[in-house]
Amino acid sequence: MIRNHSLFLLITCFLAFTAAASAQPVEGDWVVRGREVVENKDIVLKGNLLIEKGGSLTLKKSTLKLDVERNGQYKIRAKPGSALYIYDCEIDSVDSKTNYFFSVENAKFVLKDSVISNAGYGLFVEVQRQGIGLYRTEKSVIEGNTIHHDNASGIALWESNNAVIKKNEIIHYGGGCFAVTMSDSSDNLVKNNSVTGHNESIIMQFSSKNNRIIKNRVMDFTLGIVVRHGAGPNYIAGNKLYRKSKNGWIGLWADHTPFSNTYVNNTVRDSYIGAWIGGADNTIMAKNTFTDIPPTDDFIKGICEVYLVGTVYVLRSSGCYLINNQVDSSDRGAITLFASPGNVLQSNTISSSRYGLALFSGSDNNSIVNNTICDNEVNLILRNSDSNEILRNNFIGGASLQAHDNGDNSWSRNYWDDWEGAGPYLIQPKGRDQDPIKHKVALKPVDIPTLEPDPSETLRRD
Repeated sequence: MIRNHSLFLLITCFLAFTAAASAQPVEGDWVVRGREVVENKDIVLKGNLLIEKGGSLTLKKSTLKLDVERNGQYKIRAKPGSALYIYDCEIDSVDSKTNYFFSVENAKFVLKDSVISNAGYGLFVEVQRQGIGLYRTEKSVIEGNTIHHDNASGIALWESNNAVIKKNEIIHYGGGCFAVTMSDSSDNLVKNNSVTGHNESIIMQFSSKNNRIIKNRVMDFTLGIVVRHGAGPNYIAGNKLYRKSKNGWIGLWADHTPFSNTYVNNTVRDSYIGAWIGGADNTIMAKNTFTDIPPTDDFIKGICEVYLVGTVYVLRSSGCYLINNQVDSSDRGAITLFASPGNVLQSNTISSSRYGLALFSGSDNNSIVNNTICDNEVNLILRNSDSNEILRNNFIGGASLQAHDNGDNSWSRNYWDDWEGAGPYLIQPKGRDQDPIKHKVALKPVDIPTLEPDPSETLRRD
């Protein structure tokens, strides 16, 4: 009995010594190798916080400040096979100016209801200002946090899947790049976040697919929601992109991908370009609203050429569906296709712009069906584009001109509010609607198609 009691005391002392040895130090690295729970503490760490393989750290209702003297001097790092759980905490550098690394690599990670400031002078590779970096993680949860920073970005996912990123406020004050970026990362949910002041707010790139970007608020962006470099298919729905203190540049961006990325029910206001589709075949743009497009000022003209293109601009892209969208109030064009054949433009309402719809330079074999194009300076322009079908549209109130067509295109059964009621409707210089109709056409909703990616495409990251 005495022997057993002595053994119990020995084990107890050993466990106590082990716990004390692994607890957070006053100075030097805090290394977690076992299971640690820290609650209701204020911690100043002059060193790294490292969670080793097999280790687990839970922080609750605590403050952690890293005493870094130069950017990237110390790090918070959850290593492969570890776990890091943070609830209702505040994490910052001591001076609230200097950045530290924050990376989670192939580890369990939960971050909830916390304030994270100036995290991320790098990702797991620790070379760029990449915010909170997740690398090869599964099922991470980042929810209800405030993440703000001067010289870093928000949340970066690399080869990370099934994460939930929702109800966060991510604020950028200058020097960083993005709020949320996904590279080779799939099946993630980014929902109900508020994002302010980033160069590129939410990004999907490389082999990132089946991500859902839903009901976020994106403000004061350069590029709002971005899909590029072979990413897709992804689903972007119900987001609101608008001005808080400065105009956006491009709201929805799809670039160099053959996959059917789908944009549905998004609202873009106060952005020089509402949507850019460049080399992005099979993009689906449905039921979006683009409005209050700001007039081009001399500053924008001096630094870029966004003022030359339409509010929705389709460049060298085929197989796209632009359906049931509303575009109005632009001092430029509403929807512009350039060198873009074989697309469907159906049941859109296009109004109050310099021109409503324009097809330029080899934009052939497009289907323009059942749209209302009204009160634009010129409602429709077809220039150097052939074999397009223009069927059962409403053309109303073209201030200078209803339509212009210098190609070989098919016009049929359109409504023209200035048609005299007899004979064909002539479109200068070469167009002719042989059988115009007397009454407006009702716009019919279009089912959003499901497209398969083209398996013959070779995706290149450049």
